[in-house]
Formats: sequence, structure tokens, C-alpha cells
Amino acid sequence: MPTKSILTCMGAAIFVFALPAWSQEPMQGRSAVQLPDGEGKEIVQTACAACHSLGNITNSGHSAEEWKTAVAMMLNVGANVPEDKVDTVLNYLVKNFPEKTSASAVSIPGNVEVSFKEWKCPRPARGRTIRSPRPTAPSGIRGTWPTC
Repeated sequence: MPTKSILTCMGAAIFVFALPAWSQEPMQGRSAVQLPDGEGKEIVQTACAACHSLGNITNSGHSAEEWKTAVAMMLNVGANVPEDKVDTVLNYLVKNFPEKTSASAVSIPGNVEVSFKEWKCPRPARGRTIRSPRPTAPSGIRGTWPTC
């Protein structure tokens, strides 16, 4: 095979294999999560980010008891927090990420009409399956899938 063809194939292969990795830039263009300043911030940034995104912390809010449970679970699975800094981390999380209140439900006056339609699916004969019109099953496994 000529050298030019080999180089062209290698270039195409590099492009094909590098394209998916290039498209997966960190957090898909979103800015990095910024934690509020306070005693314990550095420990949380290093210990928690070792296993999961800091967005898991900033997007959640828990009561003091729930944070205590969450920190205990993380320590049980190997979070790298010095024993003398556990209370510092706990206090930081309780102070900066308190329990979020959920919006209360709003009742809308008036009547609502609801209907349900129920039907029975035919059962395939013993040991047989019905071919799915879909090319793949819901789990992504190709093959037969019992359907209605």
C-alpha cells in the first residue's frame, strides 16, 4: 500500500477516534461549580469531588440530620476526610446548603374530567415471544420482546 494511502487512513482513524473525546469537554460548556467561602470549603472541594461532582452538593439541600447521615455514608465508602475535620465539613454543609423548602401545591377551582382505558394484552403461546415492531427492546438489547 502506498505511503500516502497509509497516512490518509491513519489521519482519518485519528480523527474518527478523537472526535468523541473532543466533544466531551468538561461539563459540556458549563462553568465549574463554585462553593461558597467558609471554613471547610477546601476539604469539601477535594474530598467530595474525588468521587462525584460538586453540583451534587450545590444542587441539594438537607437538614442537619440528613447532612450528618450523608457525611457518615460517604465516610463509610472511603471519603478522604481527616477525623478531626468531619465536624468542620458537616458544619460547612449545614450552613451553606440548608434544607430546601418545596413549593406548596396550588388548587385550581373547577371540574376536571378524567378517563382511563384499560385493555388486555394477548399472551404469547408458551415458549414463544411476539416480535417487537421496535428494532431494539427498551433496555437496548436487540432481539425479541413481548409486546401488546
